[in-house]
Amino acid sequence: PALQGNAMINGKAIDYNLLLFNGDQSDTNPFEEDNNTGKAVTFRSRYNATDDLQIGYSLYYDVGLSSDVMSHGVQFEYTYDDFRLLGEGVWGDIDSSSSAADLNHFGWFIQPSYSFDNGLTPYFRFEHYDPNTDISEDHGFDAVLGVNFNFNGLIFKLENNYFFGADNSTLGTLPGNGYNEIKGAIVVGF
Repeated sequence: PALQGNAMINGKAIDYNLLLFNGDQSDTNPFEEDNNTGKAVTFRSRYNATDDLQIGYSLYYDVGLSSDVMSHGVQFEYTYDDFRLLGEGVWGDIDSSSSAADLNHFGWFIQPSYSFDNGLTPYFRFEHYDPNTDISEDHGFDAVLGVNFNFNGLIFKLENNYFFGADNSTLGTLPGNGYNEIKGAIVVGF
């Protein structure tokens, strides 16, 4: 089941979604059979604080067969004329009921961009992720430099991602603790 709606707070719009669905299971396809007692809950809300600022929050909670999962996320979008700033932070934990260790994670990104009148939008994004806050030097980063070009609904995208990590991260095992990846795409918008 799901509940969704919207309202006005101080003359500004807020919308929300609340979902309840099958929880974690390993015996069958979770979309075919409900053979567990645990259920997962997802909540998402977005508030238009001003004409230029949008703030969001999300929550995921699941009581699983071998662990409980709780994740939170906050998001913002700020627009001033042709300038746009996006950001998000996520954190959560997995509490294990077995002998496995509990896990706490944290991540965030920030992305400024500017849209020119000719359809060109350069952007930069910096991301950080720490898969286990209890382990030192296991975090990683991603620095993205990209550009979008919108030509009558046909969008061309090109970006360079530079992934690098701390010594105890998966990326830390690579020469130079990271690598570059160049991506391109053509998208038809309608």
